[in-house]
Amino acid sequence: MKNKKGFTLIEVLTVVIIIGILSSLALPQYRRVVERARAAEAMAALKNLYDSSERLAVNFGYDDYNSLFNNPPTNEIGIGRLDMFQDSGASMDKNSVLTTENFQYKFISGSRIGAKRVGGHYGGTCIVFNRDDQTLSCVGEQAACDVYDLPRTTSVACNF
Repeated sequence: MKNKKGFTLIEVLTVVIIIGILSSLALPQYRRVVERARAAEAMAALKNLYDSSERLAVNFGYDDYNSLFNNPPTNEIGIGRLDMFQDSGASMDKNSVLTTENFQYKFISGSRIGAKRVGGHYGGTCIVFNRDDQTLSCVGEQAACDVYDLPRTTSVACNF
């Protein structure tokens, strides 16, 4: 009787197929977890924008940012430059958009701040923070809103 060493082609193919099935099940879940982590980062940044903008308003003698946004005392405030982030190291443009690695942030109005995904599948979807009631919602694809675990709304325009 001969001494058999190694694996047969059938055994190798079986292992490859099993690994393929397992990875096809795990990869979508991994992507979902990564996207949720990015969304959590965006939500934290939106609340940070809120706090920073409120401090900016107080520095200029206003009770809240809505008053400052609607009645800027001079052109020097540069709401469009997002003064509260001048030292952040993030790139800024003239359209009041703060761009970071994964999201762009913009003051949609005096009462709402939006975060739009940079690149990726959910580029047309925004996370919106409403200052008035401190709530977060999602505008855009239902699939993205499901991933972000946020209620979907169509009442807010999130133009960037």
